[in-house]
Amino acid sequence: MKDDKLLILDCFGLFAGDPFMAIFERHIKENASEEKDKICMPGDRGEYGYDEVVKRTAALMNITPADINAEVKEIAKPRLDMIAFAKDMRSKHTVVLLSDSFEGLLDRTFEGTDFHKCFDKEFVSCAYGVTKPFEQAYLNVLNEMGRNYSSIVFLDDNPRNIAPCEKLGIKGVLFTNLEDAKKKLKKLGY
Repeated sequence: MKDDKLLILDCFGLFAGDPFMAIFERHIKENASEEKDKICMPGDRGEYGYDEVVKRTAALMNITPADINAEVKEIAKPRLDMIAFAKDMRSKHTVVLLSDSFEGLLDRTFEGTDFHKCFDKEFVSCAYGVTKPFEQAYLNVLNEMGRNYSSIVFLDDNPRNIAPCEKLGIKGVLFTNLEDAKKKLKKLGY
């Protein structure tokens, strides 16, 4: 039986590597993050999907879409230990996904795994039109899941995503590795 705690989990950086950030850092030495955001953020907001992100990334880097797809497959390997952890957490608590992602990336990354069974609900930016760290991303979770939990914790590997959630009464926990996350969550009663 589940208790009255809500655990919100990020995706890339926890369950798999962040493929497009790594690809941009490999191929674009200066301003990789800004260049990635120009292409990926519209996708994350639902303006276009995986294939268009790949096409635009390949054109910018003057390589083929097949090259990009090969790099994505290499970098975004599912972490089965994290999937097992999330499924265990879901057996005790309400667990939701809050991810910035464009349509198609999650399904490609986690094909053949139990990833989607880790969550009671998935909040993926492309379906909601808003990304973290914008407050509305967190409000979408609170509005749909409710606020009547004794504890709400958000686990993310990006510090910029922690501060906005804390303003809304969500305890932000910075993810560095799974063992550290388990210790931090245990201290919080998870």
